[in-house]
Formats: sequence, C-alpha cells, structure tokens
Amino acid sequence: TGKALVARTLHERSLRRGEPFVVMSCGSLPEETLTSELIGHVAGAMPGSPRERIGRVQAASGGTLLLEEVSRLTASLQHRLLRLVRTGSYERVGSRTSQACTTRIMAASEVDLTEPVERGVFREDLYYGLNVVPIEIPPLRQRREDIEPLASFLLARIGARQGRALRFSPDALRVLLDHQWPGNVREMENVLDYSVSVCRGQTLLPEDLPVEIRNEA
Repeated sequence: TGKALVARTLHERSLRRGEPFVVMSCGSLPEETLTSELIGHVAGAMPGSPRERIGRVQAASGGTLLLEEVSRLTASLQHRLLRLVRTGSYERVGSRTSQACTTRIMAASEVDLTEPVERGVFREDLYYGLNVVPIEIPPLRQRREDIEPLASFLLARIGARQGRALRFSPDALRVLLDHQWPGNVREMENVLDYSVSVCRGQTLLPEDLPVEIRNEA
C-alpha cells in the first residue's frame, strides 16, 4: 500500500531529514541473523563472523529506522525491541555495555497487530510501545482515485529505466481502473513491468497487460 513511501516522506519532512533513513525487513532472515542486523554484535560473538558489526539501529543514529513486517518478529526479538523502545538503550550481541539509541523507530505491518496480540503471539506491551502515532493506509481497492496517478508514476519510472517515454491508451487505463489490486502497489508495479516488456510502441495497449487482468475486466 506504500507504507515505506509514507515512512520515507515523514522522515524527509521532519527535523531528522539530514540523517539516515534505514529500512529493515523483519520477516526475511533467521532469528540469529535478524538480531545481529537489528542491534549488531561484538567481534567473535556470531559464528563465522570474527569482526564486530553495527546494527541497523546504530546505522540509523539520529535518523529513522523503519521495521517492515514487524508482526513476524520472534518472541526473543520482540523482547529486545521492547527494551529498546522503553529504555532507549540496547546491548549488542556478546556485549555487556549498553548503548544509547537516538534513532526514531517506525514499524510497519501488513496485518492488524491487535489480532496477533489477542492470539498471544505478539507482545501487548510492545504493541502499545510502538503504537504511539498510528497511521492506517487503506488498500488500493479502497483508494480508487489513486490508481491512475500511481500507474502513471510507475509507468514513467519503469519506462525511464529502458529509455522509453510511454503512455496509457484510454482502454488500457480503463482495465487498470477496473482491477481490484489485491496485491496493492507491488502488484501494480509487477503488472507494469511485464506490460512495458511486451509493449512494442510508445502507447501501452490492453493487449500488453497480463491476460488475467484483461480477463477480469
């Protein structure tokens, strides 16, 4: 739905705009690796890693760290993040020395976090620690007025990578407006990536769109 774009925009319009904006996905790596990615480790603390490593929290010092897919954090990482949020300090893996955190934490979730909280798989205290200024971004199917400008923006960006200036035919745009976009902005980008690849001219036609999009229309 554009969560990372919203987070970056908030960062760039804040007093922290001159500092780093760092993104970390919480659902793509094993727990041990994610812990090191988040808070870092001292030399020799991680198998096969003889050198120390700073984490994303330190890399974003003074700026903003966006934690994507925060609902996928394990119980151990939830505990570490809770301490970071509560106390503003953390200890790198293998260290007993606390470090101050000057990073603003933003968290993004594809699911309503109240559901995993009710199931007992996401800490309630961490939920309230993160849910200070909630921003809900509706799915694209509920923002029909955003479809055309988003599609035009993405088409221009994808076309520029190939050195092409492209536009939509009215019929192709109508097909896009009729689609429900269950995969939101990421789905739209994938659809247009394909369409630009098969489009022969400068105008993207309905037949350039994936067949399942055309069939739905």
